[in-house]
Amino acid sequence: MSFVEEIFLAIRHYGDAIKLVRKHKMFPLLFVSFFLFLIILAVCGFGIYSGNNALINWIMDLSWVQKWHTFFEDAPWVITIFKVGINIATFFLFISFYKFVFLALASPLYAYISEKGAEKYKGVIYPFEWSQFIKDIIRGIRISIRNLFKQLLLTLLLFILSFIPVIGLIFSFFILMLDAYYYGFAMLDYCSERDKKTVSQSIRWIKSHRGLAIGNGLIFYASMVLLPIIGVIFIAPISAIAAMISYFHITETS
Repeated sequence: MSFVEEIFLAIRHYGDAIKLVRKHKMFPLLFVSFFLFLIILAVCGFGIYSGNNALINWIMDLSWVQKWHTFFEDAPWVITIFKVGINIATFFLFISFYKFVFLALASPLYAYISEKGAEKYKGVIYPFEWSQFIKDIIRGIRISIRNLFKQLLLTLLLFILSFIPVIGLIFSFFILMLDAYYYGFAMLDYCSERDKKTVSQSIRWIKSHRGLAIGNGLIFYASMVLLPIIGVIFIAPISAIAAMISYFHITETS
């Protein structure tokens, strides 16, 4: 299956995940996720807003940026596109950081949602064990920290490239794709862990199916931008179930 086909497969499985939630009345799990999301958002939201504005103001006051203003004085549309690109890039930079804080703290809940979805989807029971639960928490934090540092390096590179007038918007788009990939990565890793894959095995498997991770993450981000309330309540936990369905689809057909 090609990279693009995997993206569309992951997107299509959101519909299957919604059907599974409705069929088995899993809505209480969605609302638990919603309240957890709100608590973490309240803690991080002010920092994201303040930091984003401070970073943009600092960038616009840089001497070489001011020189660009003078150089493109007869083409104000270039400066406008530059500002739009910087705003988009800084927004995704701070959202990326918040996302990893959220995933690290919420990993036990999302692992549980993924597991319960798998039980309903496959008709099997995964027995609860405290020792395994603690291991899941440690694994989720380990994956989040590993992905945080790796993504930050790549995001900072793309962020710097986004300063280039006009074509900088392309690099802002790449930041979004990178963010979507690492969000979907976390959701797919819950399935890998349940399948007894080690962290290194999980990383290799997800890298070989990047389209699944990106497709899963794109729907979450689209919902957060277009329908933020619905995205918080429903799409975030459903993404874990959709990733589970995608995982089974690939492993059972390959």
